[in-house]
Amino acid sequence: MSTPSFSHLFRRSSPAAESCELTHETFFWIVQSLCAVHRTPFSSALLAQQFCAPYCMRLLVEALEQAGFDVKPRRRSLKRLRTLVAPVLLWLGPAA
Repeated sequence: MSTPSFSHLFRRSSPAAESCELTHETFFWIVQSLCAVHRTPFSSALLAQQFCAPYCMRLLVEALEQAGFDVKPRRRSLKRLRTLVAPVLLWLGPAA
C-alpha cells in the first residue's frame, strides 16, 4: 500500500498557523480526520503520548508526517486554490 498523499498544507499569513495557538481538540481533530479519510490507523492515546501542548503548526506537521502523510507547508494565494489537489488543509488570514 502506498503512502497516503496529503500533498500540501497551505497557510496564508495567519498568526494561528505560525504560533502555538491550536487547541487540543483542533489538533486531534485534524490528525484523526485525515487518518479517517485515508483509512490510516489512528490512536488518540498514542498521539497524546507523543505530542503534548502547546500545539502549533510545526507539531501538527510532525504528527501528520509520523502518521505517514507527505506534508509540505507552503504559502499560497487564494487565486491558486483551484489548481490544488485535494485534500488540502488551509489557514486563512485576514485580507491583505
